[in-house]
Amino acid sequence: MAPKGLEKSLEKVKEILTNLSEGRDIPSQDKVDEALTNLDQLLLRIRAEQFFGRTAELEPNEKGAVDYFELALKTFKQSKGIKLTQKQELSLLIDTAKIYEILGEWDKALEKFQLAVELGEEIGDQQTKAEALKQIGDIKRKANDWENALKAFQKSLKIFRAINDLRGLATIYQNIGNVYFEQGNWDMVDKYYYKALEIAEQLEDSELIADLNNNLGAVANIHGDWNDAFVHYQKSLPLYEKTNDLRGMSWVYHNLGMMYADKKDWKRAGECYERSLEISRQMGNVRLMAMTYLNRAELCLNLFDLEMAAAYCEKSLQISSKLEDKLAMADAFKLAGVIYGKKSQWDYAERFFRGSIRINQDCSAPLGEAEAYHEFGLMYKDKGERKTALKMLSKALEIFEKLSAKEDIRKVKLAIAELEEATVSKA
Repeated sequence: MAPKGLEKSLEKVKEILTNLSEGRDIPSQDKVDEALTNLDQLLLRIRAEQFFGRTAELEPNEKGAVDYFELALKTFKQSKGIKLTQKQELSLLIDTAKIYEILGEWDKALEKFQLAVELGEEIGDQQTKAEALKQIGDIKRKANDWENALKAFQKSLKIFRAINDLRGLATIYQNIGNVYFEQGNWDMVDKYYYKALEIAEQLEDSELIADLNNNLGAVANIHGDWNDAFVHYQKSLPLYEKTNDLRGMSWVYHNLGMMYADKKDWKRAGECYERSLEISRQMGNVRLMAMTYLNRAELCLNLFDLEMAAAYCEKSLQISSKLEDKLAMADAFKLAGVIYGKKSQWDYAERFFRGSIRINQDCSAPLGEAEAYHEFGLMYKDKGERKTALKMLSKALEIFEKLSAKEDIRKVKLAIAELEEATVSKA
């Protein structure tokens, strides 16, 4: 629906809901059905803008939109003479929860999704119940609540399997893989990603195939298997470009930038980060913007531009703090520690490193914890405190070896060898 047509239809929705809420009018069932249909169109429009970029201004915006859904739920349920079917109520609950999730109001989204789970069970709508559980699991994952995320995903998986929904199964396998990715459990990551990919290829589902190849590319990059990572990214990017999926394109460019940075190809890394940031701004994906700012900061650090590195790091920290994204904050703290260390401001550096380690430990994120210990050790090396440096680097190596992070293991072993050689030379 065109934006102008959508806004006009929403004015009708507003009129119906206002009259209902004020007790001035009881519309016909046809008008109620029309209002619900127009609300569905609003949600589709918002989600399209969220994932594919903002191509036109839309009033009401997301914040105003959630008011429409809340008002609809309240007035349709309380008004006499209006018959809101349980299916319609369930649809409204799901739609309201989705907008709350888009807005980042996760507690309200969880409340609505949980009500949807209960109503779906009551009316025997197993499909919607499974979808609601999947959404609950995904919000729990974003909040780093791994245990409850996995519980919700397993419940959803059981239902999708029972109703033989193959795409539902594949998306749950992918989501479970995402949880294990955050925890650094690579055997489980591979197990679930490849399960999902097998089904996606069976269904010829290009969206899922693209997402999973992007995920597998990120795993390969962590292992230092750059050729494998590049192959996966090259499989996903054309599929995203074909459907103009800006969300997917921005993530692939972000991941490619990380791969090139690991290879110390700063020029290509910068080009990929810039492209990712451009797309993220276009679609309003602030979470990815925060991550890309941080990667740009790391790139500036490698190019010895400490002031620009600090500026990008501050931008990233501002966004991640606002979003309450703990893992992103931990990454920003780690990089701030590196920057202050390069400035020989050791006390500030130590505070940020310890903050990063603490957050990663609290979130059960061993990869981030190991990276923070690694950089902390390098700081002490620069400071000339070899004993403490070796202690921190040894902690990093222990975790990296458990994660089979080949490239990181190589870097830490090299740093330890240089320290030990310097100690022997000094003796």
